[in-house]
Amino acid sequence: MKVSRLVLIIGLLSPAFHFACKPVSGNETAEQTESNSFMDSETIESSEIVLVQDTDSYDEPMINKPIAVPDKRHVKNVEPTSIETITDDTALNDNEAVESELVNSDIEGNTNEIEENNNVLEAEILKTPNHAIWNALLNKYVKAGKVDYASFKKDTDLEKYLDLLANNPPESSWSRDEQLAYWINAYNAFTIKLIVDNYPVKSIMDLHNGKPWDVKWINLGSKSYSLNQIENDIIRPQFKEPRIHFAVNCAAKSCPPIANEAFTAANLEQLLEKQTIAFINDTNYNTISSGKVNLSKIFEWYASDFGSLIDFISKYSEKSVSSKASISYMEYDWALNGR
Repeated sequence: MKVSRLVLIIGLLSPAFHFACKPVSGNETAEQTESNSFMDSETIESSEIVLVQDTDSYDEPMINKPIAVPDKRHVKNVEPTSIETITDDTALNDNEAVESELVNSDIEGNTNEIEENNNVLEAEILKTPNHAIWNALLNKYVKAGKVDYASFKKDTDLEKYLDLLANNPPESSWSRDEQLAYWINAYNAFTIKLIVDNYPVKSIMDLHNGKPWDVKWINLGSKSYSLNQIENDIIRPQFKEPRIHFAVNCAAKSCPPIANEAFTAANLEQLLEKQTIAFINDTNYNTISSGKVNLSKIFEWYASDFGSLIDFISKYSEKSVSSKASISYMEYDWALNGR
């Protein structure tokens, strides 16, 4: 029973099986037998029979079924490792992309770090304070040259700004404009501090026996200064800029009105010019005509800073002034410039 079924199954196979199993007779060579076959050795090889046991059938035990091995011609030109190679190449490309991304990320990160370090280094070298706090305070509490000392007294930002100045005194590496802006702001801020610490007060002349400018109480860096030292030992001799007299403020009504913005290196020239023009042409401080000028006491006290006084006035006055005009000076009002 088993043999006959096996023969029957084999008989149903393709002719390739018969040629593969046909014995070579004495009159035929192996080449002739091969030529009579319509399939080459590769086909015969690919059609060899493998017997496997059918374990799924339980009605008849141990039935063997033939399974054909796939024709090798379909894969004979494919390298066995080609799939692995493609996979490896893909992985390599992915790895290269990831590596490139990491390198670019590292470069970008290093660049940002270098820029940050450069900014820190530059700030460390210059140590120039930012006058934004002072600028905001002036904007809030100064109107038309009048100062709201009561509000200044309540605002803790004044102390913050003074600490900023104290911790960042001028360095030789600063530009001329950065240094001059610093000293003007320092003079004005510490003058307001002096009034605020003694507020309410009617006049700055009521403090320190009428000589508040001579007291050394302003600590900047490792040194202590008086207001007089800042103006007469630093600003005037070092910068030789006559327009500073319309920038520094002594808290008096007759003093040139304090600007409602901070001086900076960027706005120094423009603001000095603006303050000078405004003060000279304000009739509360100076009256000017062609043949006569009645000027602020400031022009008398600091006459040496202005050179030819008539020439200086003529440069900024809206009215023409004769070179032979007479000069006189107004009384100075030391009452507080508060509001």
